[in-house]
Amino acid sequence: MTQKDDPNSIESNALVKRTSKGLITSKGRRGQISLTTDIIRAAAIARTSSRALVDESWMQEIWDWADKYELPEDVIPRNPNALSALVAIDISYMAIYSLPDSIGNLSNLKWFDCSGNGLTSVPDGIEKLTNLISINFSHNRLNSLPDGIENLTDLTSIDCRGNGLTSIPDGIEKLTNLTSIDFSENSLTSIPDGIEKLTNLTSIDFSENGLTLIPDGIENLTNLISIDFSKNCLTLLPNSILNLINLESLFISDNNLTSIPAKIGDLSNLNKLIVHNNNLTSLPASIVNLKNLRDLAIGENNIVSLPEDIGKLGMLSFIWSDNNKLLSLPDSIGSLNNLVCLSIYNNNLTSLPASIVNLKHLRDLSFGENNIVSLPDGIKELSSIRKYLS
Repeated sequence: MTQKDDPNSIESNALVKRTSKGLITSKGRRGQISLTTDIIRAAAIARTSSRALVDESWMQEIWDWADKYELPEDVIPRNPNALSALVAIDISYMAIYSLPDSIGNLSNLKWFDCSGNGLTSVPDGIEKLTNLISINFSHNRLNSLPDGIENLTDLTSIDCRGNGLTSIPDGIEKLTNLTSIDFSENSLTSIPDGIEKLTNLTSIDFSENGLTLIPDGIENLTNLISIDFSKNCLTLLPNSILNLINLESLFISDNNLTSIPAKIGDLSNLNKLIVHNNNLTSLPASIVNLKNLRDLAIGENNIVSLPEDIGKLGMLSFIWSDNNKLLSLPDSIGSLNNLVCLSIYNNNLTSLPASIVNLKHLRDLSFGENNIVSLPDGIKELSSIRKYLS
């Protein structure tokens, strides 16, 4: 049989053949070369190219958005590697009215500030920014936040003040690393259940909303240092607030409160109590136990007297009691050695206590629109007074 007729011989001389292992091989000057590796490599290159096209597409969306709003290179880099590596974006007050959904692909982002713009919505893609520490949506036109915000569990600060929010996503209770939240100047009528789980909070601001009550669960937020519930529709300050032993600042002005908890003096670290423009007729006697109190704003109420022992508040530097119904001031007021400002404008006072001349650090004294006929001897010799309004 000739070589031409030998099938094995034909196969051995074939330029390309299939081996017993199913591999496709080629015969040439350098011997048999496996095509399998080349095929796999080609497939990998194809996949990489495809992925690059996908990557380029979300980046291009961000770049188109940045070009639309003329955002500079140092804010939104046009370089792929620099864009992917972004950890902070500050686009505050740049007249921006939308965010691209692909913003969620910036997985390294930690700080995001888009305050002072005209945003009406936040893209769902924001939920993918799981490394975010701080987010600022203040002073936009938002009516809601995406539910996916609950996935941003590294957040320590949320600032959404000055929007039109009517509710807060229930999932906010999962953001247990939060230390500061600001939802002031919105249209909220309630605080979501579960806020008591945010035990790392040190500051909360819900001022200028339509809240009618403070949830009792607030008593669990014992790390709180500052609370602001001013300019709401509150009629009651719950006793549960007395558990906030680290509280230093309490703002509850411009509400409809008729009383303050009798044991307010238990808040021994309180240095700022702002309760003006309510319907208070008196202050609890325990207020004199607030040894660290520096600022006391009680104006625009219906208060007829100050505690007799107010002189025990040795750290007090500011008293604002304008537009009340005070009939007299206690003699102990002269013991407030650190008092710098005393404003008692428009009350029903007929005299000032003689001890007022002991206030050697007093700089601002306002007592106009009262019925005071004569002043204590020596008051005009208080050389420290720079504002003296009779």
